[in-house]
Amino acid sequence: MTAMKPEVLDAANAALDRSAKLRRKRLLLGLGAAVLTVGTGCYFYEHLYASKFVSTDNAYTAAETAQVTPAIGGIVREVRVTDTQQVKRGQIVVVLDDTDALLAVDSRAHRQDWLGAAGGLRRCASIDARSGQGA
Repeated sequence: MTAMKPEVLDAANAALDRSAKLRRKRLLLGLGAAVLTVGTGCYFYEHLYASKFVSTDNAYTAAETAQVTPAIGGIVREVRVTDTQQVKRGQIVVVLDDTDALLAVDSRAHRQDWLGAAGGLRRCASIDARSGQGA
């Protein structure tokens, strides 16, 4: 058997320690470089791209809102406001289609004309009946 000299063993341990320290140093430098690269990438992503967009999952606002209810029903022909636009009391928000209303007014006018004519005929018939000139 060969005899192990303590100086040789110490030299071998020192060489292994140096190689382990060098390996550990390289691994830590690589890890630090990777963390720095990811951090820099996240910063630039957040600063240059993601900061242009706003999103939230649970947002509340303290704005005053009011429900708009029409006095009559109808088909909406025109909307004169945009979403979240501020409006004042009395401002026209929507315009309803007036075709049905115009037809109803026209129909009522014709009915009144017809009833007026029929009433006149009845008056003429009653006058004729009173005077004895009925048919």
